[in-house]
Amino acid sequence: MDDGEYYQPEPDPECRAEFMQMDEMKVQQHHVEILQEEVEELAMRGKRLRSAAVGAGICQSVAVLCSSYLVFAIRWMLLDWDMIDKTIYNIQSNWIFWNVGVLAEIVGCVSNTLVGVLVGMIMIGAGVNPASCSLIILFKLMEQVIVAIAIIAMIMVGIFVYEDNAMSTTIKYYFYSDSFPQIGMQISFFLLLLNKYGIIFSHVFAGLHYSFLGFIVHKFGVFPHKLGKAMLLAGPCYIINAGLNLLISRYNDQLHVFFALPGILVQFWLASWLLINTPSPSKNRETVMKGFNNM
Repeated sequence: MDDGEYYQPEPDPECRAEFMQMDEMKVQQHHVEILQEEVEELAMRGKRLRSAAVGAGICQSVAVLCSSYLVFAIRWMLLDWDMIDKTIYNIQSNWIFWNVGVLAEIVGCVSNTLVGVLVGMIMIGAGVNPASCSLIILFKLMEQVIVAIAIIAMIMVGIFVYEDNAMSTTIKYYFYSDSFPQIGMQISFFLLLLNKYGIIFSHVFAGLHYSFLGFIVHKFGVFPHKLGKAMLLAGPCYIINAGLNLLISRYNDQLHVFFALPGILVQFWLASWLLINTPSPSKNRETVMKGFNNM
């Protein structure tokens, strides 16, 4: 052995094997800890998604009930668009039903807004691109802003037709004409038309909301694929129905119901599914925007 060299003993094979085994055990333990953390994180995410889904399901159910009351008790029973006098008389004679309808419209507007926000947050929590989810929320908010304006018109109708109201009495006595209906009646009917066409115009944004949401659901999961397809059908039906209502003065009621059926089905389906099930994680978060570019 030269003077510049040192003696290095060969490691014991048994010790070497023992050290390697210890290293493998540490690596496995580290992997187990990582898996446990991931499982706990997924469990917490599942609980949050479930809570949000239940909240959205309750709000959607409330919105459906309010919408049903408005259609059957107000729009079908009280309003006659061909006879101003009859419509105003029906509202005055059924004052309680009208006020309940106003309350139902307000509650439905708030509930629909919460549904849009919660569904968007569910999508984000499930792994969908936040930029895409923000559009889902935006269309729903725009829809409900227009509905809120229509609600204001509905409240003003109640003020004008209520005979014991000071404003209604003033208008009745100071703006009376023998050749025309009372000015309060004319204003009330104009506000009713504003409410009607405001609700119809809001359906354009409802159609955009369901079309966009249906595309996300159909392509990336979170909700059932069949529900996504139903939304893709309901969205254009909303838009077509709104367009025909706005452009045609005497729109066919049967055709209106035909185009409204997919939207009604989607609302009931979404409410029941959210109350019972838990949204699943998105399939491929990174390819969400790529999917929109390939549309």
